[in-house]
Amino acid sequence: MITGKVQKAIDQWNQKYPVGTAVRLSNSLGVATYTETISPAMLFAKTEAVIFVRGRIGFFNLNRVVVESIPLTTPINQEQKLK
Repeated sequence: MITGKVQKAIDQWNQKYPVGTAVRLSNSLGVATYTETISPAMLFAKTEAVIFVRGRIGFFNLNRVVVESIPLTTPINQEQKLK
C-alpha cells in the first residue's frame, strides 16, 4: 500500500522540479555524477519514490538525488571526487 509520506514526496518533487532538472548523484566512495532528470518522480514497488536520470541505467531513490545549480557549460555526467 502506498504510504502518504512517499506519495507526498513524489508530489512535492514533481511540483518543484521539472524533467531536465540538474542533479547530483553520489556513490558510496564519494564520487559525484552530475546529470539531469529524464522522468518525473514516480512510485516503485509501492514503497519508494524514484527518478530516472540521463546517462545512467535504472532509477535512483529520491533520497540519493540532490538538485544542483550547475553552469550550462558544465558537461553533463561529469564525475569528480567530493571533498
